[in-house]
Amino acid sequence: MNNYKIDITELWENVYTKIDSPDGFQRINELVKKQDKQCVALLFDNGDIIECSVDHLVQRHNGEWIKSQELQYGDEILTSNGTTRFIESLDIGMHDVYDLEVDHDNHRYYSESIVSHNTGKSSTAHSIIKEVNGEALWINASMEKGIDVLRGKVGKFASQSSFDDKIKIVVMDEFDHFSKDGQAAFRGFIDEFSANCRFIFTGNYKEKIIQPLLDRLEVYDFNNFDKQEMIKPIFERLSFILNNENIKFNPNDLKPIIKTYYPRIRSMIGALQKFSRNGEFVLNENEIDDINIFDKVMQYVNIATFKEMITEVNKLNAPDNLFTYLYHNAGKYFPETNYPTVIITIAKYQHMSDSVRDKNLNTAACLTELMKLR
Repeated sequence: MNNYKIDITELWENVYTKIDSPDGFQRINELVKKQDKQCVALLFDNGDIIECSVDHLVQRHNGEWIKSQELQYGDEILTSNGTTRFIESLDIGMHDVYDLEVDHDNHRYYSESIVSHNTGKSSTAHSIIKEVNGEALWINASMEKGIDVLRGKVGKFASQSSFDDKIKIVVMDEFDHFSKDGQAAFRGFIDEFSANCRFIFTGNYKEKIIQPLLDRLEVYDFNNFDKQEMIKPIFERLSFILNNENIKFNPNDLKPIIKTYYPRIRSMIGALQKFSRNGEFVLNENEIDDINIFDKVMQYVNIATFKEMITEVNKLNAPDNLFTYLYHNAGKYFPETNYPTVIITIAKYQHMSDSVRDKNLNTAACLTELMKLR
């Protein structure tokens, strides 16, 4: 792409091969169009305004990625000129959006001047389709939720043979939002068209997909991959990124990064950027070790020091991770007789976290309730 601004639809309608990013101009491998997504306009104090979906990812000043719907007033976001502060989010209704797949290990690009992340699960599906040279039908299952979608778009596509003998693939993106009746009907579609068509389902919550349908699929939960098997390829990928950017580093410094952020690969890559200066990666463990922060938070919970607990909770970049930490370390902070109530409380607030706007507030409320059980 030449060095000037264009509208995102121009990428879709014309041929542009590269886009500007914090890692220089990078090739655009794929464009994925998603129809009728809930969108917002993000306002920043540098004057930038981004119109995007509510799950669009932007990068914080510390390297963490955050969804647009989770931004809070004053959050510092990376830009092409340093950082800017988030001011306000305005609801602009339903619109088509376009995901970019950028050909770089950091998978990011500039939207206006804001550092944004390209497609994730959709990118994996797109890579599979590209690898097998398939012919694909993409359905945004969060918006097209009913049986009519099956009888219309999916049924027509799956029943017809490809003219050039390509494998036909139906991608149901964000399928965990699809209606239960539609999910039940999909069982018959898979059985009927399996000889002519393949199906890919993406989503964040597999527990929202009915079991009879899961039984017909190969289920890959990125969070449940065996940690011991994943450590080595993650270590090799992080090393590759640093070597590719000509950044000197001590391999031992990657271990705390992996330990702290696993399985959040985006956060690991963000940490590489955060601690890389003047061609060298220098780790400061005091700035990345969430486990130490969690322990400090719980110390204030144990002595019922509310104000200090709130202060520490507000420092958490990924407050949801505290729920998992507490589940595995309940015995360190609570008497055994209170374990059942502690676990129920943690599970309750973890479930609520899926829908709340301020996750730090939700976590603080959980800890306030847990103070009674210390």
